[in-house]
Amino acid sequence: MQDDKAKTESELTTFFSGLDAGLNGLREVRAAYDEQIAFDFNTLRFFGIGERTVSQILAFFLNRDETHGQKTAFLQTFLEHFNLAGSTRALLSKDETIAVECEDPTEAKRLIDITVSFKNANFVIGIENKLYAQDQKNQVLHYCDELNRRTHGNYKLLYLTPEGHAPSKESITEDALRALSDKVLVISYRRHIVPLLSKYETVCRADDVRGFIRQFQQYIRQTYLGESSMGEITFYSEHVRKNPEILRHADALRNAVGSAKSEIFSAFWSKVAECLNRHEITLDLTRMAFCDSGYSEAPVKHHSDPFEASGELKKVSVFYEPNRIDAPVYITIGMSSERKNLSPQLRSKVEELEKRLKEMNLGAVRGNVGWWWCAAVPLPHIKFADGNELCEILKDKDGCKILSLATEAADQIAKYINATETLWREVNSKQ
Repeated sequence: MQDDKAKTESELTTFFSGLDAGLNGLREVRAAYDEQIAFDFNTLRFFGIGERTVSQILAFFLNRDETHGQKTAFLQTFLEHFNLAGSTRALLSKDETIAVECEDPTEAKRLIDITVSFKNANFVIGIENKLYAQDQKNQVLHYCDELNRRTHGNYKLLYLTPEGHAPSKESITEDALRALSDKVLVISYRRHIVPLLSKYETVCRADDVRGFIRQFQQYIRQTYLGESSMGEITFYSEHVRKNPEILRHADALRNAVGSAKSEIFSAFWSKVAECLNRHEITLDLTRMAFCDSGYSEAPVKHHSDPFEASGELKKVSVFYEPNRIDAPVYITIGMSSERKNLSPQLRSKVEELEKRLKEMNLGAVRGNVGWWWCAAVPLPHIKFADGNELCEILKDKDGCKILSLATEAADQIAKYINATETLWREVNSKQ
């Protein structure tokens, strides 16, 4: 047993020593040649691409009439990649009418992110893209009912998340999901979309489009999957192949890292809650749970909350996206319904509140399909995609780093809620 432990320590020490040395050498080379090559340059970063635009890009590849010029090459690759149709040739024949739509409305006016409809075959593929948006009540079940109605059961619904998480129980019950296991396919960006994009790059014959595919894949991997630069990913892979003995410890290392992240995550939000109490704000963290991507949310209740009393603005939430360095944390003032369903009087009040929040530069004013929020404010956070920061936090036995970030985040939350309350009172008094 002692010999096994010593062997494990020796293998890990050798592996990580070589990894550190190699990465340092790689980074020195990148620094020397970055001026000529621009290793991490990506035009997509200039355009604030979010969930909706990502869906539009995915749909773009599936549309044989789009400007990529590749006709059905991407759609055929997609069908084969997910084994979605036994007779691909019939679906892609010249006589088949194919319609690709984004935000395809159901009879109940809910929006399916992407649909690919084959009219003659009476077959529809739906894609629900969940990069960070919250599941709506009965959402997946409703989409299945809608696609079933359109095709008399001849459909597939792909539920897409960064890591392949199943739909929430609010969206579809576990029993219902099991009953629809032949219709609902849970897929991920990491295991399915990234490899699919690599296949797209292979079948694509246009250089400009191939370059765009490469940049889109890089954007997905770095922005939503928290991966390092592409050169470093390749180096990690090569270093593992040269040291295959490390694979014996892969599961243990993965579990250890996940456990450490969960402990840090819990400690951070615990400190945030403690700091918020000084501002007379109670943050219910019972629903917060660490995940490698996506988000969690927790209702926030202020002891003097005017929104609850009015029965109109009903939710203040915290969203946390651990792997998104640029904007991993938001707090929001949420509505109980979609914006289009607001009464004219309430819409007028909300628009005034939006305007005032924007003037204060508190954050981006934005909306969401399922429910609606007034504004989003990025907060100080722990960067889970930053190994150096995690290393510092784990070495910090007194927890000063976590406390500092949590205090700053709590102060920002309190500032935002107090400012919004004040503005909301002013808006209500004026109208």
